[in-house]
Amino acid sequence: MDVEIHSAHTLIVIAGAERALGRRDDAERDARAAERSLGQFFAQRFGADSRERVNRLRVRLKSLQRALKEDIPASPSKSLAADSSAGPAEWSTFVSRKNLSSRELKAYLAKIRRSGGSAECVGIVVEWALSTPRAGNIGRSPETFAVLVEELASLTLADPLPLDTHRKLFQVLHEWQQGGPWWQRLINLNRKLSLVEKLQHLKRALEAKTQHLLDSIERQVARLESLDSATILDGGGGQDFEGLLLRLESELCEHETATPSVFSPRFNSLQNRLASIIGGVDQELRRRNEVYELLLEALARASDRSTLADLQIAAKQRLPAVMQTRPELQRAFRDADDRLLLAELERLETQERSAHRAKLNSVRGVGLANLLFREYGIDPPTARKLVIDRNQGNIDLDGLLDEIFEIQRHKLAKRQT
Repeated sequence: MDVEIHSAHTLIVIAGAERALGRRDDAERDARAAERSLGQFFAQRFGADSRERVNRLRVRLKSLQRALKEDIPASPSKSLAADSSAGPAEWSTFVSRKNLSSRELKAYLAKIRRSGGSAECVGIVVEWALSTPRAGNIGRSPETFAVLVEELASLTLADPLPLDTHRKLFQVLHEWQQGGPWWQRLINLNRKLSLVEKLQHLKRALEAKTQHLLDSIERQVARLESLDSATILDGGGGQDFEGLLLRLESELCEHETATPSVFSPRFNSLQNRLASIIGGVDQELRRRNEVYELLLEALARASDRSTLADLQIAAKQRLPAVMQTRPELQRAFRDADDRLLLAELERLETQERSAHRAKLNSVRGVGLANLLFREYGIDPPTARKLVIDRNQGNIDLDGLLDEIFEIQRHKLAKRQT
């Protein structure tokens, strides 16, 4: 598995380098290959260290995939064919104009939204706002600032935002609300606009997105908490609960830096609950691995076929099906079976040889010749020669038995041909 993890990591690194060189198609191909490679680990059984490595790669791969999507040029609307540029540079040029009207600002934001979508529009505005104190020319007028805040709230509610944009928008909101004299001046210039309420509305829109995410995660965590560790590992009803556990862990890891501080207690609670589930699963994995190792050792020491049968029953009772079919365990069972079979055959051969030795040793001379002829099927001339060799001491009892078996094997091979 370490080789496959290393392969996925290599693909992600190569895809990042290809993106930097402008080879976007190659980068996307390698990113898809890395995603397929990482996808197989949902069905794997591995401990905390390997899982942490896989989750770090998942987070890195998602960041790369988001970056590749952001590299795609926005498809301009047909109605804007004559004036389709609406990127960060064009936005900066537009907002640097003096005497901006609320209507112009609203129309330009609508143009960016049509050109690249809600998330891209928010991203452009947020990046500009982070480097522009007090919202620049827009922040000089409560009317234009109110339009900006209202549009940001509408865009935020429209579509999911990238995590980085979500986090930065919270940062922008905080800086605006801490604007001191500038913020108070805007409020006092036109109290009817309710700028405080508009900012709160935008903040609630962002918090609603976070709340929705945490609600979804909490439902899935509660579902996992209702299951025992064995069910999570083995699945049930076609459900990949271990895959769900890994996805939740990866998701919480990815959202850790993007979650507003107001949600930190709930976020930390979810992390602790998930850590408790993971701890139980890891403990069950350790138990299974210990049983597995003890089973391998017992198979190597098994002294009879009855013990081997007991070990087969123990494997079915104490190990999940996925571990019962591991090649290493199957090979250990085959090796034990072959070893015990050979040992049993050797015992039978020894017993049979002892019986033959006793029978041959009980007669001499003509009696031995008759025994060789009647019971072992040896022709009279050969039987006489064997008796003479035995009487003269040219062959001992074991040698005589070996000669008899060799003659029988030769006759059997001749009949078969």
